[in-house]
Amino acid sequence: MGRRLAVAKAYCSSANLGPGFDIFGLSLNMYADTVKVEPTEKKSIVINMKGPYRDAVPLLPSKNSAGPPAMELLRRAQAKKGLKVTIKKNVPPGLGLGSSGATAAACTKAVDSLLETGLSDDEMVQVASLGE
Repeated sequence: MGRRLAVAKAYCSSANLGPGFDIFGLSLNMYADTVKVEPTEKKSIVINMKGPYRDAVPLLPSKNSAGPPAMELLRRAQAKKGLKVTIKKNVPPGLGLGSSGATAAACTKAVDSLLETGLSDDEMVQVASLGE
């Protein structure tokens, strides 16, 4: 872990478009979650929430859509340290706008950048899907 922190942003989305169901989707330039990750000395993941929807999302990594992708990337990188994950939750949960997916995607991108794992786009999608 050569970097001190990494930040990524992911926009909300809409799916269930016509006959494509969840296969077709659109990214919407309306709401976006921002995730900042920093290395910690403890070998654990700590999640902090900010933003207007911070109270609607669990902090426990196993219950937050950022947790499983972060855990998987730490495992893949064989990291000896943990992560502090700060989520600015701007995508409203429960409205079908991909709130958990935005968090998972931004977290995956930020952790990948911090750990310099060099995942392909396909691998990042697979890791981010663990948050869903």
